[in-house]
Amino acid sequence: MKYDDAEFCFLHFETDLDPQAGHTHIGMFLAWALLRGLGRPVGEDARWDAAVRELQARHITGGQFLATVCDAKLMDEDFNAEGNAFAAAYYERLYLADYETLFKADMPKTGHDTDDFCSLPDTWANFERLGAVLDRRYADWQAAQGRPHTQPPAERATEPRALPDSQLAAAAIAYLGELEQRAERGDREAWFELAVEHLSGERLPRDMERAANALEQAAELGLPEAQYNLALCYQNGEGRPRDEKQMLRWFAFAAAGGHGEAAYFLAMAYRQGGALPQDAVAANALMLLAQERGIPEAGKAGLQEGFLAESMALVDRLREPGQLVTVLAARRRAGSHDKVDTAPAAPATPEAPAGLGTRLRALLPRWRR
Repeated sequence: MKYDDAEFCFLHFETDLDPQAGHTHIGMFLAWALLRGLGRPVGEDARWDAAVRELQARHITGGQFLATVCDAKLMDEDFNAEGNAFAAAYYERLYLADYETLFKADMPKTGHDTDDFCSLPDTWANFERLGAVLDRRYADWQAAQGRPHTQPPAERATEPRALPDSQLAAAAIAYLGELEQRAERGDREAWFELAVEHLSGERLPRDMERAANALEQAAELGLPEAQYNLALCYQNGEGRPRDEKQMLRWFAFAAAGGHGEAAYFLAMAYRQGGALPQDAVAANALMLLAQERGIPEAGKAGLQEGFLAESMALVDRLREPGQLVTVLAARRRAGSHDKVDTAPAAPATPEAPAGLGTRLRALLPRWRR
């Protein structure tokens, strides 16, 4: 049985990304399994055994192991019985989401989701960060089976052992309980993950209002992706009443945190006028930000002529940390229109993300242009 294949990734690369980048996320999972005693036993294949020793000595990475020994494919034959049971229960259901959640701030934003996801450096430092997540997932999976977390056995089975539905349900309950505890401690990523759970309906009943509530918690804690998606809720009337003022407020905060699509939306709002006063200089400055952040639509939209010098000066001010919302609000107050105030008490200062998360954006409605 094949769990994954790096070829699926590099055949869809749209930039000049090295094809080897497609091995990283798969190889890290395999390396974790091999180093935790969940791989197939040594002694059956000299080439495999030599590569495992190189991996244990950290002379090669998991991505390199996958490329040179496994032909870029993650197969059931790479694991022992315990490893297959865990991979069957976890890899397809949760692994990619865990990987993206953990590393999304480190992923570039080119406008090509597959390229961004695969651009994480294949380093041992990144492996250690992921290993902690996988260790916790593995311990939760073992606990769901009613046994303590122990060193996995080394024997190899010929067929993977699937988990019964009752055990999968118990594992989901344990995971959601942990997620809620993290959220209550003020973990904005946990609130974001809870929003995803309420949207997907996989482990919790689908509930747009609760999803929006969780998004608002993450947004107030300064997560730009949550701020952007909360704005979409206000735009589309899903989980929140339609409200242009709140929509633009949260788009502004998201843009301040480095969100490219939010900057593009604000640029179009200032260009078209209506909910915001028409302002070609602000529109150009925000469009430049969106272009810098890799939004293809911003490049197509271009800039309005006749305001370039003033727009270039303004974009320099908007780039300054914590200034975008304040500067735009002051600019509106100085004009003849002031229909929307996006400068009430701000949420926690956001950390500008290097890339956009894709999972929640795929579940929420996109801006209907």
